[in-house]
Amino acid sequence: MLIGLSKIVEEIDLNSQSKPFPHILFTGPRGSGKTTLSNYIASKTKSQCISVNAPSLDYQKLQSILLTLSKNTILFVDEIHRLHPKVEELLYHPMETRELLLSGMTIKMPQFTLIGATTRPDLITRPLVSRFKIIIQVPRYSVRQLAQMVKNQFKTFSRRDCIQIARAASVPREALNLGYRISMLQRDVPTALKFLNYKEGLSKLERDYMNYVKYESKSVGTLSALLLVPEPSVEDIEERLIHLGLVEIGSRGRKLTTKGLLAVREAVDD
Repeated sequence: MLIGLSKIVEEIDLNSQSKPFPHILFTGPRGSGKTTLSNYIASKTKSQCISVNAPSLDYQKLQSILLTLSKNTILFVDEIHRLHPKVEELLYHPMETRELLLSGMTIKMPQFTLIGATTRPDLITRPLVSRFKIIIQVPRYSVRQLAQMVKNQFKTFSRRDCIQIARAASVPREALNLGYRISMLQRDVPTALKFLNYKEGLSKLERDYMNYVKYESKSVGTLSALLLVPEPSVEDIEERLIHLGLVEIGSRGRKLTTKGLLAVREAVDD
């Protein structure tokens, strides 16, 4: 069973008898399990899965993929909110009628399933969203759930070790990657976390973000330049800090909460 996703898995299992599996959209942060769920659907339905990244898809490439799909194939499109409008429009008829419109011709397609994954559902157009029969938001994971994932992967860690690692992450990919780095350091977990520049469960980037907005609000673009990371990474950092109750965004922009100010004080850098 996928930890923390039992209700989603149950719904997938109930729909797995449908041929083809209904078009489905997964939303959630990077590393939260959207690709894992897509692979689970492919395994459950015994279907071939073709994975593509939306920014790399042009009209000709998508056209070629659609023309070569075989019966009950799954087409997984990651970052689907980044599809070019013309490329996106090419999906409309195949999703709805299993027909591909090319140069005035209508080509009948085999039944297939489109699985979309996105971190920004608000950027997906209404016509595309309406063609997904199932839309599922991957829920946030608790520290306990993340700790169990780490424990399953790294048997030598104690339960307490796993909880410390989980406190420094918000999604499975982060927790498992951090667990791997710590396992390779061959030090006790508190020492390893300190070596990797984590303090009070916060990374150096998260602490820097909080220090930059401590006295005045800054735009995502400004924070991107100050932190030397792309804007989507700033938004990922921000999302976690908001979830932890350390940052809030209001009419006057970003600011630390009272809890955030205390956290900054406790996690002072040397």
